[in-house]
Amino acid sequence: MGVSDEELAARVAAATAGDDWAMAGNYRRTMPITWPRADTIIWLDLPLALVVRRVLVRSWQRSGSKELLWGANVERFWTHLKLWNRKESLVAWAVTTHRCHRR
Repeated sequence: MGVSDEELAARVAAATAGDDWAMAGNYRRTMPITWPRADTIIWLDLPLALVVRRVLVRSWQRSGSKELLWGANVERFWTHLKLWNRKESLVAWAVTTHRCHRR
């Protein structure tokens, strides 16, 4: 389970409190905090095939290495092949949200 919107907002505000900061990621929940203060935004509009390939490769590598993602969570590669379950599968999430993220 992720952090609440309020907790994430507090963390992001604290991390970007100074004049010089950089962020990477696509958390829409942070955009109202960071975008008005940013002087430059770089949006990478990557092709869907590249996004899916990278998700699969990264998930396969993390699953094999048992890399800790946060807390005690580790990647489970086969979960991402459940294309019918967008909440569990990063592949399904990438495919179903790619078009709206491009807009």
